[in-house]
Amino acid sequence: SEREGLIVHEYGHIYFYGILANNEVDEAWLDEGFTTTQTSHYLMNRYGEHGFDLELDDDNKKFPNRYYPLGHDLHSDQWYAINFMRSGHDENISRSSYLYNNGSAYRLNAYTKPALMLTELKYVLGDSLYYAAMQHYYDKWKLKHVNETRFVDAIEEVVGEELDWFFDPWLHSTRHLDYGISSFKKISNNTGSWTVELGIKNKGTRFMPLLVETTFEDGSTDRRWWTNHIWRFEDTLSYAVDKKPVAVTLDPDVQTVDLDYRNNTTRM
Repeated sequence: SEREGLIVHEYGHIYFYGILANNEVDEAWLDEGFTTTQTSHYLMNRYGEHGFDLELDDDNKKFPNRYYPLGHDLHSDQWYAINFMRSGHDENISRSSYLYNNGSAYRLNAYTKPALMLTELKYVLGDSLYYAAMQHYYDKWKLKHVNETRFVDAIEEVVGEELDWFFDPWLHSTRHLDYGISSFKKISNNTGSWTVELGIKNKGTRFMPLLVETTFEDGSTDRRWWTNHIWRFEDTLSYAVDKKPVAVTLDPDVQTVDLDYRNNTTRM
């Protein structure tokens, strides 16, 4: 419910802003974005993708149906952010609160967009590595002052690589993500296997690895990652499968903030 989500969010500030003490005037996203993320993940884990208690009849009629679709909490937040990004009034996350043009810009850049950024980070790293990195961040800086650099450095220490390609576009620019499938070829081999040649085009200005799902005639699927993404606007992913493919989808679980999902699948 709305009340439960509010309680979880405010409880989260014990950790983010309390134990991990950031300057909320200069970097509000470091506590509001984190508590928004953990609230969404908690509610979706407890109640399913819709993210609220269906047994609460009063709230079911009044909230959240008035504010966002009942089907999927994460996707509702994504569309909310995408509408803002496409409006021409988007602003970067990492800036002092008093510099935002209005309250809506503050709300989206302090709460919604950083929460979606962290969800994308979990998608890229996988649950185990993501939570290990967050635990390291907490253990290293608990009861101390934190900032963007200390957070990013802590994550990179666990991951073992620089993640500026991920964080900089989210935090310091308004570069947007928009991948699409440019071509799809399936070639039958003499061995009974099939070769898939998938053309991937980046129509945006932000770069991400993508989960690629191939669907076969019998309804089964194959999932693998495309990781040749850094500074690349076009690429061809070639791979072999042992069944006849009928469709391919990029980011099948819709975890990224892609501006146009219509070109992410060959089904259409």
